[in-house]
Amino acid sequence: MKLATVAGVTAGVGGAAIGGSILLKNSNSYPAIEELISKSKTKILVKDSDTKGWTALWDVYKKENTNNGLGKDTWRLEGWESSSKTTNILTSYKSKCFSLAKEKVKDADDQKYKEFVSKCARNKTVADLLAGSTLLSSDAGNKEQWKERFKKYKALKTQNTSYPIKEITLGDSDVETDDQHLKKIQDGCDKAWNREVDGTESEQSILDIKKWCSSETTI
Repeated sequence: MKLATVAGVTAGVGGAAIGGSILLKNSNSYPAIEELISKSKTKILVKDSDTKGWTALWDVYKKENTNNGLGKDTWRLEGWESSSKTTNILTSYKSKCFSLAKEKVKDADDQKYKEFVSKCARNKTVADLLAGSTLLSSDAGNKEQWKERFKKYKALKTQNTSYPIKEITLGDSDVETDDQHLKKIQDGCDKAWNREVDGTESEQSILDIKKWCSSETTI
């Protein structure tokens, strides 16, 4: 009887060890958060140099921890005192994000992934989809390029067609020699370039923005 009991316990321990080994093996095959978010159509991790992105995230973090003092903020960050005293983003906040990005999760439904998205990522924009290209600036030195684009863009509109970029609509009487009219295509390109995407954009719509708004394009 004792022998059977011992054997049963041994088998149970062995089974638990095997089960734990399988679980560990499976979790090791999970993707890192940074790999998973790279496949997202609407979210992107904030790069170290993205001051605007970090500022927005930090403002949210401070708001969430308005009444939390030293050692009581969500992540218990080194250097945190209070939302009013800790005005500038802490290095420890960024470090936490970079560390979290390396951790492995099963999928996008994992709570750790959701935490990362809310605190370390931002909405993806058209500019992100056009990485490697730059928006043509509205500097005076580019005015002739903008004028040429204005004329050719306006020529696209016919009775049966609409303009390809929703942020850029020109009036029938608009002319490229009028700075206020020219500003329509310049400002429209800026808005289109920085527009947040929802993942349903067609490839052609993104290429249209690149064609009419990027500095690399020759029209």
